[in-house]
Amino acid sequence: MIKQAETLVSQLKAENVDSELRHQFSRVMEKISLNCSDDMVQFATRVIGESVSLLNMQPPCEFEAVAIGSIARGEATPYSDLEYLFLVDSDKKEAIQYFEDLAITNYFLIGNLGETKLSYMNVKQLGGWFSDAAKNGFKIDGLAAGAGNIPTGSKPQNRNHFIVTPEQLADRYKYILDNPDPSEALRGDLTSMLTYTRSLYLHRNHNKQNQNKQMSLLQRFNDLISPLVPNQDRKNMNMKMLNTDAKKFKFIPDHNLSIKGFNADVKKELYRFPSIILLDICIVSGCVSKTSWESLVNLLHKEKISQDLFESLQFLLAAASYIRLSAYLKHDSHDDRMSVAEKMTRKVNTQVKIQHVKSSQRWFIPCDLFSIICASMIPLKEYMANESLRTQDLMSFSSQSDSWWSHVTTLYYSGNYSRALSALKLKYEGLCDTPVESALQLASVLPHSSSKDTLDIVSGVLYMCSEYKPALQLYQYMTDNDIGNKYSQVADCHIRLGNYLKAIQMLTRKGEKSHGDYFSLGWAYMRLGNYKAAEISLIQALQIAYNNTSAEVLTDYYGNPLTTDANTENETVDLIGAPSPEQRLRMIHNISPEVISYLLGLGAVYRNQMHYSIAEEYYMRCLQFKYELYGEGAAVQSVAQTLNNLGVTYDNMGEYNKTIQCNKDS
Repeated sequence: MIKQAETLVSQLKAENVDSELRHQFSRVMEKISLNCSDDMVQFATRVIGESVSLLNMQPPCEFEAVAIGSIARGEATPYSDLEYLFLVDSDKKEAIQYFEDLAITNYFLIGNLGETKLSYMNVKQLGGWFSDAAKNGFKIDGLAAGAGNIPTGSKPQNRNHFIVTPEQLADRYKYILDNPDPSEALRGDLTSMLTYTRSLYLHRNHNKQNQNKQMSLLQRFNDLISPLVPNQDRKNMNMKMLNTDAKKFKFIPDHNLSIKGFNADVKKELYRFPSIILLDICIVSGCVSKTSWESLVNLLHKEKISQDLFESLQFLLAAASYIRLSAYLKHDSHDDRMSVAEKMTRKVNTQVKIQHVKSSQRWFIPCDLFSIICASMIPLKEYMANESLRTQDLMSFSSQSDSWWSHVTTLYYSGNYSRALSALKLKYEGLCDTPVESALQLASVLPHSSSKDTLDIVSGVLYMCSEYKPALQLYQYMTDNDIGNKYSQVADCHIRLGNYLKAIQMLTRKGEKSHGDYFSLGWAYMRLGNYKAAEISLIQALQIAYNNTSAEVLTDYYGNPLTTDANTENETVDLIGAPSPEQRLRMIHNISPEVISYLLGLGAVYRNQMHYSIAEEYYMRCLQFKYELYGEGAAVQSVAQTLNNLGVTYDNMGEYNKTIQCNKDS
């Protein structure tokens, strides 16, 4: 069935969204999610049953294992966590001890499947490589902070957190319903957590009569809470908490996507947003069915939400399920590594052994699918985050689809600049002739984009496609009208157009400078033949970039911590005060794309000053860093450019054989 979903995704086009195709895709993903949830229930039931057998004693009372979370909502994947609780018929000490033992036996059985990382179980003493020896697959919700939706809880003070009688759980439910925490998001509220429940395992007491007529513990709990109705204060609080939930999800792709890959928290921003918002709407509307999918249809039929809101939520829920499942199947693990765009991995301290993440380990979201997600997600997020939103307003939601613009921005974020420019020119033929007028006209008709964001993207597309004159006009307009501080961009465009003095004047007027500003200054000075000033500016750029690289938390492409020697600390290095260029080069160990670029610039300065042996050292170190940072073949064009610089240097040194070799390598 996943193949059917993949086929439908391949047919989705961002420029012309087919509503029927989206609906077919959503229905297929609904079936997949429900089937996965059913299979997970069967498997969890077997694990709990085997745990009862392993304890080799009769349970002291009737109990029922109850699923909560994604399994109960019908949104599970084969790698979903197991969130569950024990409803028990006795709270005597010996009974509770039995169920603690039963829960721990569950944990060990699941852990022995080999799909639970020890770090996930919060075993700090077993840190390092050993904690990641197992793949991340079927497991309990975990013992780390923020998890622990399991019978024994996650902290000592939460012991027996979910080993409770129906009456105890109902009392807890009622207390939180009547006394909500204003600082809590609705999704973290116990009443929300128990909105969806599903029985996993029921043990009856064989001494009781009329077993078939006896009410289950879950039924008993539901009967106890069904008369409970939120008061008006609670209803108002729920709406505020819905707004809070929406604000916590910051899904707005930024220009760093082409540099840093998918820069959002995938789990929170893509997976959870549609599910949580749907759950919140069900709660504030008092409209809950057996699963998320049924609740969504129920909301529409009871006229609680508009058709547009229904279609947006249905597609987002399906898209989140598809992306999550596809990534997990790609990695054969509960692994969130994915991207829309290629990215070069940052590496810090070349003297430390670091885990490398290869590009083949990454699952890529289809660009058109991501564009359509943007078109649905962004207006929905902004609508739900509105503090004046009321329950009745949910019928008025309209996405006012700007899918074409979402597609343009996605192309830009993912580094497809030429395609983005082509899409812009289709609607604005005179874009390059009248960039300011065209961009302002575009900004005036987009319902879900600010003028600044629109101008930023249009100017960025023009710049990245080497349309420097129209890009300069836009950047200058934004600077003159206080729409954004674009001194750096204006100066860079002047450099690209050969206006080096104007670039220097612009950057000199700017106050605090970034490493990019100093790099631009260095480049402009070098073009004017002022090599000493160029060297000073480039060293400033290198120092700032090096400090930034040293201060960053060491992460891989996806934001996961990299394994390093825990005893290694980054030292503060004074590159500006280095006694010589050669000494400065020996001081550099932390590398990033920026550090390499500034070393290349310094190499060019020394070559122009005819210090060829120093230039050779800088170029050779750049080659070494590039291969360490990107791996062979990962940055072919950039490596070729460096080899060309080396070839020119060797040619000036009379090293003709080395020049020929560099040309061959290029």
